[in-house]
Amino acid sequence: MDEMIKIKISNKKTLEMSRESVIASLANQFLTKTSPEVIGDQYFKLFKICSKDIEQYLDSLDSSKPFNLFGEWMDEFSEFKSTAAFSIMKEVCIKFSDGSIYAVPIIDILYLLECKNKDISYEDFLIALDESNIESDDVVLSRTSEELDWEAISQFAVESKSPDNCPDYASEFKDAEKHIEIWKLEFDESDDESEDEPD
Repeated sequence: MDEMIKIKISNKKTLEMSRESVIASLANQFLTKTSPEVIGDQYFKLFKICSKDIEQYLDSLDSSKPFNLFGEWMDEFSEFKSTAAFSIMKEVCIKFSDGSIYAVPIIDILYLLECKNKDISYEDFLIALDESNIESDDVVLSRTSEELDWEAISQFAVESKSPDNCPDYASEFKDAEKHIEIWKLEFDESDDESEDEPD
C-alpha cells in the first residue's frame, strides 16, 4: 500500500494523498512555474530530477503536520534545494581560455560516467539513480576531467557566456576550469504582471 501524506487544501479541510501523487503534483507545480517552456523528453528529465529533490524536501518536514499543497511552499523548497547536503539540480560549469563558459546538468555528467561501462538508456538511468551512492562534487569534477571528453559532453552543454574567439575546446577540456553550481531556475512573474487591471 502506498504511503499516505496529510494534505491541507483549505483552512479547515485536510485529506490524505499517496506520497507518489503528492511528489508528482509538486514537481509539476514547480516546473510549470520555473520552466514553462520545457516540453517532451527534456521535461521528463527535469521531472525525474525535481521529483527526487522534492522527495528529500518532504522527508525533511514534520510529517505530523498537514502539508499545504497549494501554499507558498516553492520558496522554502528552493531554499532547501540550495542548502541540501546533495541536490541533483546542479550543473557543472566549464570555463575555457577564451572566457566562454558552458553549463552541463550534473545528471548528464553522471549519466555519461555511468554509460561508459554499461549499456543503459537515459530513462533507465534516471529511474535507477540512487542519490545515496552519488559521489561528492569534488570527485564528480575530477572524474569529469579524467574520464570524459569534450566530444561526449558538448551534446549536453549550454553556453552561458559567449567567447571572444574560438579555441580548440577538445584539447583544452581536461585542464579547463570547472566548478559546480545550483541550477538557476528563475520564477516567471510575467503571468502575475500581465493580469488585467479591474475596471
